Amino acid sequence: MVIQIGELASPRMNFTSFKHESLVNELEDALCQVNCYCPNGWGQLILEHRKYGECFFPTKLDASWTASKYECPLISQEHTGNGHLVYVNSELKNEFLNQFYMENWAPENQETPNYDIGYAYDKTSKKYVWVNGVTNNPYTNWAEKQPNIGEGDCVQAVQEKDTDFKWYSIDCATRSGRGLCQEAACDSDFYCPPEVD
Repeated sequence: MVIQIGELASPRMNFTSFKHESLVNELEDALCQVNCYCPNGWGQLILEHRKYGECFFPTKLDASWTASKYECPLISQEHTGNGHLVYVNSELKNEFLNQFYMENWAPENQETPNYDIGYAYDKTSKKYVWVNGVTNNPYTNWAEKQPNIGEGDCVQAVQEKDTDFKWYSIDCATRSGRGLCQEAACDSDFYCPPEVD
């Protein structure tokens, strides 16, 4: 089977595994890697040279956390319509998001780099929850003496140096920053048409 599939491949682009189980895994992985992409203007999550089905877009204007929370679904309306403030579930993803934000940050438009994340204190359950509904994520990146409910219920990633951002409690309605939106990537089941000028 490997030899037959290799005949279809471009030179040096064929699969090399002769173990049937490995070949199936390689094929599945390859199809996942080529079948997943982000709409124009959105950045795709890439960790350790692997693409994932998550896309990101930094908002362009300072706004409150609450305004950013409602802006993300509007920005993604032409694609999935399920956009939300970013969900951070690992140190690797956190580092990617910090780097992505800095690559898209314009110092003439925002004095200090910071972005709102989809994490907020829920007074009913008395714990922090993600806007996408996740409640049991063990990863956090709080700054020293944070979280501090006295400063607010919402969370913002604030630059401490270079691409090192830490999380701070902020007032959801009065503290302004940029939102960092997230939505699912496009694939063959959810086709994102090209943007037409």
